[in-house]
Amino acid sequence: GPDNIGGRTRAFAIDKRFGTGTNKVILSGSVSGGIYRSADGGASWNKVTPQNEIHNVTSIAQDPRPGFQDTWYSGGGEAIGNSAADIGAFYLGFGILKSIDNGLTWTKLTLTVTNTAGTDLTPGTLDNFDNVFDIVHKIIVSPANGNVYIAGHRRLVRSTDGGSNFNVVFGSSVPATTDQGQM
Repeated sequence: GPDNIGGRTRAFAIDKRFGTGTNKVILSGSVSGGIYRSADGGASWNKVTPQNEIHNVTSIAQDPRPGFQDTWYSGGGEAIGNSAADIGAFYLGFGILKSIDNGLTWTKLTLTVTNTAGTDLTPGTLDNFDNVFDIVHKIIVSPANGNVYIAGHRRLVRSTDGGSNFNVVFGSSVPATTDQGQM
């Protein structure tokens, strides 16, 4: 993490507007330390993860569309490459965080995930491997329409409404607890 705080950095993003005017915003996410924000091109950093949330970040993405670039998403969870590499000894995330003020503040999304059969998947329980957002490999926001795509445990989910609702668009349609198998 920045200034040797927060463990391994797994997510790093430079604001699409970096270098225009006075914008020098960079965001960094670490597996056990949270989200850090720099407004001066990396010379100094502030921790911006809410204190009451999991401080585990493995992916950060910005909405690239003009007029929406103050919107960011982050997710956590790490299954491979961590120091607790034993089978089942993962660093679990717990949902998706969203910022609408260019990474200054973050709010956890209230998540509804619907599988391919139209059934809601369970929201998950803290410290249990039971939700697609427990391990987030990658988040991407479409530059065409702002759809949010999240590659989670054995599934790809999409939100067409800024993260209020997600639908499984590829992969298993059962909750993670019944679909653990090998990673």
